[in-house]
Amino acid sequence: MSSNPSWQRKLIRAEEHLHLFLTEFKEHAARYPYGIAVKRYTDPRLLTIHLRVERFPDTERWALIIGDSIHNLRSTLDHLIYTIAINMSGSNPPPDSTRLSYPMRANDFWHLGILQKDGPFMAVLQGLQPDTRPEWKGLRLLAVLEELDNLDKHRTLNVVVAAPQSMVFSFVRIGTSVAYHPSYDNITTNFSPLEPDAELIRLVESEPIPDVEVHWQQTVAPLISHAPASDGRERTGAIDLLQALTAEVVFVMTTLQPFL
Repeated sequence: MSSNPSWQRKLIRAEEHLHLFLTEFKEHAARYPYGIAVKRYTDPRLLTIHLRVERFPDTERWALIIGDSIHNLRSTLDHLIYTIAINMSGSNPPPDSTRLSYPMRANDFWHLGILQKDGPFMAVLQGLQPDTRPEWKGLRLLAVLEELDNLDKHRTLNVVVAAPQSMVFSFVRIGTSVAYHPSYDNITTNFSPLEPDAELIRLVESEPIPDVEVHWQQTVAPLISHAPASDGRERTGAIDLLQALTAEVVFVMTTLQPFL
């Protein structure tokens, strides 16, 4: 049997799912690198750049893996509360064992059972609520953890592939090393969810565009949909978000360590 407490095993399991997702993402990007295709039209003032990839990633599978990681992160907090209740009560199972869970809002504190009566514990827990923890990129991480875990109980998380919020590209006249500098006011960039052959960039100039090569220094990334952040954003990079959620759970664990 493992000597690790259950809350620690849950965190380890969450990290295993995160590492599996990272491995699959990196392997797919290495095996099926994203490229671009330039399309020209009868109107010489128009040029579009499209996503090209031999095999699109299985985002449905990634959504399942990410959902498993998120559920284990949420369960880590519940197991933590259960263990603290055992230590404080001196009994296993502790009183109110069937209701014990980590509360994400003040009106859920009844889920703490006997822990509500411990003043020092409650004072610390007040600072570990979604609305008392600082934002990360406009998101209250504990609130996002609760939201995504609840969503994953009923349907697959919405994981899409999209370009990051910036692209690095340049134009060079074919057959030369001479750069072509379009007016960036005439460029429309697509940061929406992508599919194979999706349009990435649309350039419409007032004069004919010469034949050009496009040098593109970018990849696309899996994003997770969530409730609007404080900046209005409704999707965040899956890797960054999972790593931030994991760090937030570890912070809660470390802060509550004196009560274990």
